Amino acid sequence: MKRFIVLAAILSLAGLQSAFPQAAADDKKASATDQPKPATTEQQQPAAAAEVIWKAPNGELYATSKVHFALSATDNLSEVDFIEYKQDDSQFQKYQGPFTIADEGNHLIQYRAVDKAGNREIDHVYNITVDNTAPEVRVIPATGFYVSNGKNYSAKGNSFSIRVVDNLSGVKSIQFGVNSTEMKAYNNDVVKFQEAGTQLIQFRAEDNVGNKTIEGNLLVEVDDEKPTIEIIPTIALTQVTTASGEKSYAKRHTGFRLKAVDNGSGIQSIMVKIDGATEWQSYTDVLYFDSNPHTITAKAVDFVGNQSEEKTLSFTVDDNPPTTELKTTAE
Repeated sequence: MKRFIVLAAILSLAGLQSAFPQAAADDKKASATDQPKPATTEQQQPAAAAEVIWKAPNGELYATSKVHFALSATDNLSEVDFIEYKQDDSQFQKYQGPFTIADEGNHLIQYRAVDKAGNREIDHVYNITVDNTAPEVRVIPATGFYVSNGKNYSAKGNSFSIRVVDNLSGVKSIQFGVNSTEMKAYNNDVVKFQEAGTQLIQFRAEDNVGNKTIEGNLLVEVDDEKPTIEIIPTIALTQVTTASGEKSYAKRHTGFRLKAVDNGSGIQSIMVKIDGATEWQSYTDVLYFDSNPHTITAKAVDFVGNQSEEKTLSFTVDDNPPTTELKTTAE
């Protein structure tokens, strides 16, 4: 009986037996008939193969360009003359030693052996997908962060999740931490910002062939401080105490400015209601009024949604001069 044995292995780590179940069956058939045949192939699986070759649930195989592929053959009669192989659409070439696949994506390796009597083994085909790209990791807030001067701002109570995408071998693991010295496994958690101040989100991910992201981090300023609002007349109001209480009077041409301050994310908008209106309006410029009683109600909103306390000012514009009467009296 004459038989070739061609070994296709990953240098130090491989897993090809599962890729060629028919090869072993062919070899058993040859033993049963005890007839000389052209080369048949058995596959041997080195130890720890799963560490560099990952088999997906659908049977597809994945590796990185760091993996070396090695071929060997035996012949029990005239001995092996040479092994040849090719990658994808290239031409067959004689095997000189372990080789790698540089380009990412799907690849086809074909290989065979020839003995010194000219018997050529039936071509074997090995499909492999090379994945050299680490997963892409993104922090996704429930309400988008406000970015100003390179800082990310968020409201207290806002939450975030982590989204990881790997287009080839798929995601194996995700880890994260918030203000932590140690990361923990991420399992589709929704994480809330419970405390105000600077929060450090750390994250990393690994795919099924060992590509790892560089540890990422994201600083978020959690702003729970309310803005403040002031109503400022351009001319000071006059306070008059009457029998019904203290009243404020504004001189003719007095304007009213609204000033808001926020020490965190900053002022997004100033809103105003005039004379008890039901709807808020955006404040844009100095307010002027006619000679009647008026009320201004104002509030400010910062960029993460914190609202100031409402401020209200009631006053009467007095543009009527007094009248003077001259009376005479007899002594």
